[in-house]
Amino acid sequence: MRYDSDSMSNQAFSIKPEPAMLQKQPSSDPVKDLWALVPAKKLAEAKRRLASCLGAEREAFTIAMFRDVIAALHSSEEVSRIMVVTGDPQLAAIAKQQDILVLEENGSIGLNQAIDLGINEIRKLGGRRIAILPADIPLLTGAEFDRVVRDYNHQTHNCDQDLIGISACTGQNGTNCLFINTQQSFTLRYGPGSYKLHSDSAEKQRYGPIQLHSITISMDIDEQQDLTELLSYCELNPEFRKTKTWNLLHNINLT
Repeated sequence: MRYDSDSMSNQAFSIKPEPAMLQKQPSSDPVKDLWALVPAKKLAEAKRRLASCLGAEREAFTIAMFRDVIAALHSSEEVSRIMVVTGDPQLAAIAKQQDILVLEENGSIGLNQAIDLGINEIRKLGGRRIAILPADIPLLTGAEFDRVVRDYNHQTHNCDQDLIGISACTGQNGTNCLFINTQQSFTLRYGPGSYKLHSDSAEKQRYGPIQLHSITISMDIDEQQDLTELLSYCELNPEFRKTKTWNLLHNINLT
């Protein structure tokens, strides 16, 4: 997932937590609970490099992936609460309909600053543990995410401090899952080469990193080659043909 620069004007972002939604997701232990933080780009700006192969279905494809990611996180046993950060009213409405806390962007800001705002709000709500995931990893499942969380927990069990957990995208360029603690001072470096930048920064600050591996989490969809790999994986693994992403691609005769 690639975003534009991190320039941000004043009043570019408004935090609009929904009190009723907070009540629907009670926290038994804010310190131990795991938040999933999902940034989502505006539909008009998303997946432009797929326009040549998806055409007018580009926005519908983005929505389908978003729904699959949210559904996977809802089915996770490890995730306590979910927050979506977006400037798109349609994606915000989808999230709210599923009792998800939404931070609504009023202007165009960069990914790192958007996530920082989400982290700050989670901190205010008493949250400590956060997993940051993009909205374009449609093969994410609750069971696979739980496996990665437990791997991270196992590797950090005997540590006396919180360590950064990181899972790369295909090609080891971007960051598709990042475990952090709201009490840590850690600069986000999303963008080209973020996997190495995050890993190097965590090592320099003695936060680890803990390397986490997942084939399905690594598969974000930005270019036509990614789409081809997604279709090939689903052909070999029929269980992923139940996703909204696959159904949409099937309906437009790309499968």
